Amino acid sequence: MRLTTLHAGLCLSLLLPGTLLAQEAIDESRSVSPNERISIEVVRGTASIRVSDDNVFRVRGTLDEDAEGFTLDSASGFTHFEVDVPRRLRRGSWLNNDDEGSQLEF
Repeated sequence: MRLTTLHAGLCLSLLLPGTLLAQEAIDESRSVSPNERISIEVVRGTASIRVSDDNVFRVRGTLDEDAEGFTLDSASGFTHFEVDVPRRLRRGSWLNNDDEGSQLEF
């Protein structure tokens, strides 16, 4: 019995760090023009926007645990940021809030 409890505890301790590390940390920045057009698409999670006087677009934080990466393009006065998530999550339900999603600051 003690061995089973120890084994279960060990398995849980091995799984939890993997779950916590599943969210990818990002810290990216781009120089932009003073009148740059910005597009931000974050399907799940929290996105906070902080304005500054410098001409830099910056995003930092963690991506949704189900994200497949992100897209950051900047050209011709237009900057686009998007968290790439599977299509099934784009049609998600408002009731499905088990996952925290992305936690990003722009």
